[in-house]
Amino acid sequence: MENKRKKGVIVGVIAAICLVLIFGVTFAIWTYSNTLQNQVLISGDVFMKYTESNELSITNALPKAEPGDDDYFEFTIEGRNKYSKPIWYEIVLNWGEEPTGDENTERTERIKDNLLMFRLVETKDGVDKTVLDNASYSNIKDGKAIWINTIDANTDNVEITYKLYMWISPKTNIGNTSLADYDMETWNDNVFASIKVSVNGDFDEKEIKSEIGTDVVKDTIGQAGGVIGVKSDNTPTTSKDDEVREYRYSGNDGIKNYIYFNCSDNTTYETASSNCEIWRIIGVFKDESGEEHLKIVNNKVLTRDMFPATFSASGTEYNIQYTSGNYAYWNKKTSGTYNNDWATAGLQYWLNAGIDKYTKQPSDGYMSYLSKNAKDMIKDTKYYLGTVTYDPESYTGIIDNPKEAYANERDVASCVENTGKSESENGCKVWKENQATWEGKIALMYPSDYGFSVSSENDNWDKQLKDFSSIKSASWMNSMPSNYGWLLSPSSHDSTDVANWDTTESVSSLNVSSNIAVRPSVNLISDIKITDGDGSLNTPYYPEIA
Repeated sequence: MENKRKKGVIVGVIAAICLVLIFGVTFAIWTYSNTLQNQVLISGDVFMKYTESNELSITNALPKAEPGDDDYFEFTIEGRNKYSKPIWYEIVLNWGEEPTGDENTERTERIKDNLLMFRLVETKDGVDKTVLDNASYSNIKDGKAIWINTIDANTDNVEITYKLYMWISPKTNIGNTSLADYDMETWNDNVFASIKVSVNGDFDEKEIKSEIGTDVVKDTIGQAGGVIGVKSDNTPTTSKDDEVREYRYSGNDGIKNYIYFNCSDNTTYETASSNCEIWRIIGVFKDESGEEHLKIVNNKVLTRDMFPATFSASGTEYNIQYTSGNYAYWNKKTSGTYNNDWATAGLQYWLNAGIDKYTKQPSDGYMSYLSKNAKDMIKDTKYYLGTVTYDPESYTGIIDNPKEAYANERDVASCVENTGKSESENGCKVWKENQATWEGKIALMYPSDYGFSVSSENDNWDKQLKDFSSIKSASWMNSMPSNYGWLLSPSSHDSTDVANWDTTESVSSLNVSSNIAVRPSVNLISDIKITDGDGSLNTPYYPEIA
């Protein structure tokens, strides 16, 4: 596509006058249109105007990680407010008109919502503030306010300037493959984008509508720092459709999956950094009813001082704390035999203590470290306890790739529990007398959770988990402190081994009476909403119960 065909135009359009102001402007790329002269809209004492030319030229309308220095439209709110009430205004984006193409070529295919990116920078009193960044149109469509501000009562000489940047996501796949978003011909000749910016104001207090957390995550699919869909056949996709089985954060390219959790009572977003823990979102997963939930994992491992030396549950005493380091046992009894059944494991009992289904008594288990707010957010979840396949030559490594691990973890449909048969005799991936599933609140990551966190590029999802140390840098989990720990799934080695994310960042098989770090994982209830933050380390998502 020649540069002249990439030229974009901003067209000023006065929409209407509300109680205070309504202002609209079309912001478009890959289209031609006649421009208007700069416009000023006045309503009472407040007026808005363009502060620069209303024409924007984009010399390289191709996917990129950041907008160009000149890829913005600038507008300013000026005036005064002599009323006794503050004026509230909101900035909203909507699709603009379908353009008429130049040189007898009409562009009729609007770019996908998740591929059009925006940034909004506010300048007041000489200070720049980025109030929206790396947001796709998926996040902000349907008339949702992208920013809200006020003009205080009895104020003179208000001047607030905004720069709205628009660019194409670097995740846009252009080419002649089945995974491409657009083939070259369609991209060059038919794709367009046109956005109308409106600013609406009156005396009524406004707020940015919070989003259900699962939608916030899903809407970042295909973006830098976003998620990738996993279809039922274990292939990746950057499109939201009915074939997507789950949405996962995958890769290590600016992943934005940080979330505050376990916040103390009366915490606000402004005080969250000192009153909350930081966890990471693994992705969005459906339960058996089809309801979607966020699955999160502690960004840090639990510390040694949290573990008791021993812990009693269901009439049995278990060792929990190892003698040194931030390590604990998966399932070690103070006497007697032990196995790799999570449903009766000492670590499971301790993590879920306080809601123990046998004793019904509170205790000093991990639940005592969680706030009421955190406990209310956790969903009772069915976890599948199928085994993953160990390497018969090394007797340690797990030879399943992420796709195989996912299938084996959940291979419980044909299980006949408590038959006394070995795994191979039982006809499924569950050890004799082990439960095929367990329902509870707090568990550990599956081996496949680590496997799918690695970028799907370079056939990584076809590599054996025992070899993941060579590609660990392609996973966002590589950035977690003490990036290793116990995993949930038993190993097919024998009835006393389970999988662990080892210190080389591969997945291996380890005896349950051994010791390694613990990183809890939970599923959140479906109506968790995100009320602030952008998922970055410095501004994690802030969840609240809807």
